[in-house]
Amino acid sequence: MDIFSTNLIRYRQNLNLTQEYIAEELGIRQSTYCEWEKGRSPKLKYLPKLKEILRLKSIDELFKDSYLHKNEQSEI
Repeated sequence: MDIFSTNLIRYRQNLNLTQEYIAEELGIRQSTYCEWEKGRSPKLKYLPKLKEILRLKSIDELFKDSYLHKNEQSEI
């Protein structure tokens, strides 16, 4: 799994959001969103709304491994 997919899952789970909820907010099928979590890249037009739903400061947060290091260390 790539960094984007891993971060997408972790940010969603951190906010206790379902795949269904995010897909509905984006106006896409849940199966489409699920594919993103499995490694398929979303169309760029969905990234700004995804940033808003996941309460990110920047879309870049989905593409960096900083989430993994920052949050896993705070859980230890």
